[in-house]
Amino acid sequence: MPASETEAEIAVSIVIDEVQCRVPAGEIAGRDLRQIPDAPIGEDRDLWIEVPGEPDELVEDERIVVVEEDMRFFSVSRHITPG
Repeated sequence: MPASETEAEIAVSIVIDEVQCRVPAGEIAGRDLRQIPDAPIGEDRDLWIEVPGEPDELVEDERIVVVEEDMRFFSVSRHITPG
C-alpha cells in the first residue's frame, strides 16, 4: 500500500438491507450511511446495525460508526401498526 494512501481512500464492503455497498473505511455518521446511493434509507425508516452475539443497535443520525469489512445494517419502519 502506498504511503500516501489514507484510511479514507480504503473502501470496505458492507451490507444494507441485503444490498452490498462499498464505503470508505473508518468513521461515518448515521445520516451519511442513510444516504449511500446503492441503498438509501428513507426518513420513515430506522437504521440498525447487526452486532454478532449482542442485541442489534439503533444507528441514529448523529451516531458515529466505525465501518469495517462485512458489517451488516438493516432498516425497519419507524411506525409499526399493531395487529
